[in-house]
Amino acid sequence: RTPNDVASASPLASPLASPPSSFGSPASSERVRGAMPKKSAKQRRKAKKAKQIQQEEKADAEATPEKLKELGVAAFRSGNPKRASLLFTRAIEALGDATKPNNKKEENILFKSQLLANRSAAFIEIRRFEFALRDANGCIKFRPNWGKAYLRKAIACEQLCLYLDALEAFQLAEEKDASLSSTASRGRERLRTVVCELDLCTNLVAHNNLQTSESRGQSSSDRVSLSPTASRGSVQKHQKFFSWMEQNGAKIGPIYLNLTTEGGRGIHARRNLEEGDVLLYVPEKLLLTTKMAKSAPLGMKIQNSGYKVRTEQSYVAIFILDEI
Repeated sequence: RTPNDVASASPLASPLASPPSSFGSPASSERVRGAMPKKSAKQRRKAKKAKQIQQEEKADAEATPEKLKELGVAAFRSGNPKRASLLFTRAIEALGDATKPNNKKEENILFKSQLLANRSAAFIEIRRFEFALRDANGCIKFRPNWGKAYLRKAIACEQLCLYLDALEAFQLAEEKDASLSSTASRGRERLRTVVCELDLCTNLVAHNNLQTSESRGQSSSDRVSLSPTASRGSVQKHQKFFSWMEQNGAKIGPIYLNLTTEGGRGIHARRNLEEGDVLLYVPEKLLLTTKMAKSAPLGMKIQNSGYKVRTEQSYVAIFILDEI
């Protein structure tokens, strides 16, 4: 056998010499060109979602308030409270103002109260508690003897740290509807623990009166909790400080100061904190800064004397010593 015979018999020579007939064929090129403009999976999902929303909006626009309520209940039960809140809103808008003379029929008022209660439940699920409380109060206005409306209010108030209001609402829910007794009792027990921890049941505590962008918050006296044997004078001193802060523009979020019998201090949260919560906002005018310390009378005297302090922070230390 010659070397040429060996080369031609090699198993590697045949594929290289005879490439697949489809390689580089016009049909293959067409398939490659046709695949290029295909949408990605993300784009297809986005387009499908947009089409679904358009179809839903069209169907919602043609639906009656009763049908919108039915769809909202179905969405809520299927685990889509955001969609449910939108459907209940459209049903309320389609129903109109139930308090107007031409719309004051008892069945319309009853129906609107049901929509408000349902939307309140949906808002609770998506953690829009301030809106849930608004709807619960609106529902109570229409149906003051409906236990479920007070239950919605209690849950919203608890999440908004309005613990005393929540306790009262749980109590009313049970009084208005005995079937809610178990849920209301558990809520009251849960809140009693919080109330005792925060010392909200003593005379030191005022009802909530600070308005925030989301809801009614806590008064300055609610900002301080203490162990049973902690100094009352210490509590009053800190309450006075918080009151001064709020009067001068500070905003205190869902937190409070806990004092111990050993004189320790710690910041505690009133509820589970959410992304975006503002825990504390203090205006610059309330901060002890180097600029402020240098502009104080003693700071000005030091600068005018020509004495060179070691660091800029020395002015702050001198200011504090002078105040003490």
